[in-house]
Amino acid sequence: SYPLTILVIATFMMIGLLVWVVPQFESLFLTFQKPLPIITQWIIKISQSLRNGQWFLPVALLVILSALIIHRPGNGQYIKSLLDRALRLMPPIRHLVNQYRWAQIAQRLGLLLQSGIQLQDALLMITESVQHPCQNTALKQISGQLERGRTLNEAWGEIEHVDLRLVQWTSVGEKTGRLASMMAQAGNLLEDDVNLRLEKMSQMLEPFMMVCVGMIVGTFLIGLYLPMFELTAG
Repeated sequence: SYPLTILVIATFMMIGLLVWVVPQFESLFLTFQKPLPIITQWIIKISQSLRNGQWFLPVALLVILSALIIHRPGNGQYIKSLLDRALRLMPPIRHLVNQYRWAQIAQRLGLLLQSGIQLQDALLMITESVQHPCQNTALKQISGQLERGRTLNEAWGEIEHVDLRLVQWTSVGEKTGRLASMMAQAGNLLEDDVNLRLEKMSQMLEPFMMVCVGMIVGTFLIGLYLPMFELTAG
């Protein structure tokens, strides 16, 4: 939440600079006889567009178009596939997303087994509720492996991107006859691990965001004061 707070504060800060501060400098720049630097011209153009509401129509059209594309029947799977392709470019994020999905599956499986539902029936129920194509296909493969007489732990081990700890906990649960409780515990532990890693990533992101905010604000200040420096030097 802290990086999000920084982002929101920085956004309002930039809007304030563009709406109230830049116009004051703009009126001052009108008295200059020399052409303004490119960076200053761009800042003034952005400020004018923001004050005149010229940004509203393109943004509104973009939001409406995005909503139509997302909610159009048949586009859900396509959008998910695009997100998967994007995640392939970010292995750490992809690993966390996959781990979180399998943690949820393990939690559901544990709850269903604890309620007395047979393993095959529980997997079928989870498969029907999981919409992501990767996990859905993997669960179907696991069901097929169980029908051929293999154990759940062996079926887990043949699925790509399944956390090795989930395979090990499943093996312990099958050997001790406590598969239901081990699945629920494994799901909780994997989810806690995801939350811990996200918290660490958030802490690492904070200094980077502060540097970015400082660079943006510094660019604006340089763009606003550069004409006066050049006038003084001239």
